[in-house]
Amino acid sequence: MVLEQGIDTSTPSGRLQFHMFGAFDEFLLELIVEGTLEELAPARASGRTGGRPPALDTDGVARCLR
Repeated sequence: MVLEQGIDTSTPSGRLQFHMFGAFDEFLLELIVEGTLEELAPARASGRTGGRPPALDTDGVARCLR
């Protein structure tokens, strides 16, 4: 984690290093999101929805709302 690296952000080089690490982390996050979305589209097209199944059916929800 960048905060544990001991970067001195009171100096110009420390601030540059801090911003560079932040930019790299943001780039990697965007690559992960892009790859995930690319894989979800074909899965959804083939009928897979993913996620946790509902814990209650419509009758169970109606009973809870009484």
